[in-house]
Amino acid sequence: MTSNSLPQRVARQIISRIVLGDLKPNQLLPTEEELCEQFGVSRSVIREAMRTVSGVGMTRSHQGRGTIVLDARSWNEFSPEILQVRVEVGATGEFFVDFIELRTILESQAASLAAERAEPSQLDEMRASLRAMEVALDDRDSFVAADLDFHNAIVFAAGNMMIVRLFDLLQPMLRIVRERGYHPDIDGEPRDRQVDVLEHRKVFEHIEEGDAHGAKQAMTEHLRWVARREIADPQRSVKPRADKTARER
Repeated sequence: MTSNSLPQRVARQIISRIVLGDLKPNQLLPTEEELCEQFGVSRSVIREAMRTVSGVGMTRSHQGRGTIVLDARSWNEFSPEILQVRVEVGATGEFFVDFIELRTILESQAASLAAERAEPSQLDEMRASLRAMEVALDDRDSFVAADLDFHNAIVFAAGNMMIVRLFDLLQPMLRIVRERGYHPDIDGEPRDRQVDVLEHRKVFEHIEEGDAHGAKQAMTEHLRWVARREIADPQRSVKPRADKTARER
């Protein structure tokens, strides 16, 4: 553990306590001196770690009052720091549902626009990504990279820079989720990848044909399949959306 990574490790532990609810909204954090004692580190390490925690919207310092934990509505869920902790502690159920819903809203419309606006060179990029996926069925890292390239190509082909910027915010989450989705310990991984290629090809064919409605539907169906794979698989520590709905009734 290098001195540069030590503050990150402390930050992850504090973020983990907040995500798991051990530290609750409006609760005061221990003092800087107490945190130094708890983690066995210097004040400079604690201060740097707390800058990270504050930077992702989880805490706020008040003059004369100390540092309080903020409600989840203040958290920057786009930050890789929070997502990494969610994956590490298994607190991903509702997050993944929300993430898929956001992707569906954004990418289905992007696919529709791409069918209307894609230039020949952009269609070539999608074809190249599909070919790269097909030859990487036994190589998780290469497959994930080609998968992300395909989705990025569609978003750029939509011709809307606001959509591109929003999709940029999702990049860290997309990579972590995709890598998590093809865990080497899960049986049937190559089969999942073959189905994934077919799903992507359906989207591409509609875009290539200029079929905006078909492209939108194909992308929606693809992301529904992703949701079933990521959320419904009992081997993963996630909960279905119904759990949340039941609690809110």
